[in-house]
Amino acid sequence: MKINILLANNFFNDHCSYGFVYPIIKSINLIKESGIQINFIYSTKKNIFDCNILIIESRFCGKIEKTKFINFLKENKNKKLKIIFADTADNSGQIQREFLTFADAYWKGQIIKDKKKYFLADNNNLIPFVDHLTDQNLPNIYGKDVEYYFNDFQKLLKLNNFNLNIISSYYFFQINRWDLVTNNQKIIKLPSKGLKEAIKVANKLLNNKDFNKYSVIDLRINNKIITQ
Repeated sequence: MKINILLANNFFNDHCSYGFVYPIIKSINLIKESGIQINFIYSTKKNIFDCNILIIESRFCGKIEKTKFINFLKENKNKKLKIIFADTADNSGQIQREFLTFADAYWKGQIIKDKKKYFLADNNNLIPFVDHLTDQNLPNIYGKDVEYYFNDFQKLLKLNNFNLNIISSYYFFQINRWDLVTNNQKIIKLPSKGLKEAIKVANKLLNNKDFNKYSVIDLRINNKIITQ
């Protein structure tokens, strides 16, 4: 994953004080432990939307300047850009939290591969796991080469309005089949064929109180529901 950062102390001014930049660099060095690529770009109007995060030195940015930034972003609201107003004090904690909020959108789960733990990003990349770099309770993802299949599977779940927040673990099998484990330890066994329809059925069953008593919902056989 790559994050482009733009630093400014007024409306697209390129120059920031050393006292402002140093704590930001310190925060960024902590983030880079996770393998995230950090790039700095010049703060000009032309390339502002090449960046993901805009950090503005507050002490040189008065009310009028802040209004300029905010209005500019409103006019271009279709662009994804995080704006942070920071002072010249040591902002490591604040800025690091903002970076992690941004990065968490890309981290889909935790994978153990070759006895090492990784974040799985939404571009299928594996990022070395660093414990303090997320506040999210990310799901566990298991299975050989699962990183190549997971994001497409999760997109299919979303398209069929499956609540991803209830899933604690995903298990991928080489026959192109998935098991889901929910937060309350209910297991949903999905088929290798007819997956879209099975997801719809699973959704209905999970919202049916009559099925709350079962710990396993097996949908591997077409047109058949097996419960335990």
